[in-house]
Amino acid sequence: MTKQRQIILNILRSLHSHPTADDLYMLARKEMPNISLGTVYRNLNLLAEKGDIIAIQHAGQRKRFDGNHNPHYHFKCLSCGGVYDLPIDRDLQLSSIAPRGSEHHIEGYQLTFSGMCQPCQQRRKKYGKAQ
Repeated sequence: MTKQRQIILNILRSLHSHPTADDLYMLARKEMPNISLGTVYRNLNLLAEKGDIIAIQHAGQRKRFDGNHNPHYHFKCLSCGGVYDLPIDRDLQLSSIAPRGSEHHIEGYQLTFSGMCQPCQQRRKKYGKAQ
C-alpha cells in the first residue's frame, strides 16, 4: 500500500459523511500538499475494487465513498443530497430471494433508502417549505 493510498484510506475511515473524491482531495492535501486529484481518484477506485471501501453512485450525482466496507444500508436525503449510514440490520432474506427466478449470478447489492434527513426536516420546520 502506497503512502498516498494509506492517507486516503485513513481519512475516509475517520469520516462518516460519505465524501466525494473532490472532498477527499481537499482533505488529503492537508496531509500531503503535493498529492494530485488524479492520484486520489485512482486510489479510491482501486480501494473500491479491492473491497476496502464502498463506492456509492446515485443517478445524476457524483460518486461518494464510504470507509465502512461492512455490509450496511444507506439513506440519501432528497433535499440536501447527504448520504448517511442506516444503523439497522440487513435483511438476510434479500440475499436468498433475489437469485430465485433470475439467470444472473448475484454477488452483492446496495440498498439506499431516501427521504429527508433530520437537519433538513428541522430547517423546513423552522423556515417553512420554501427552504
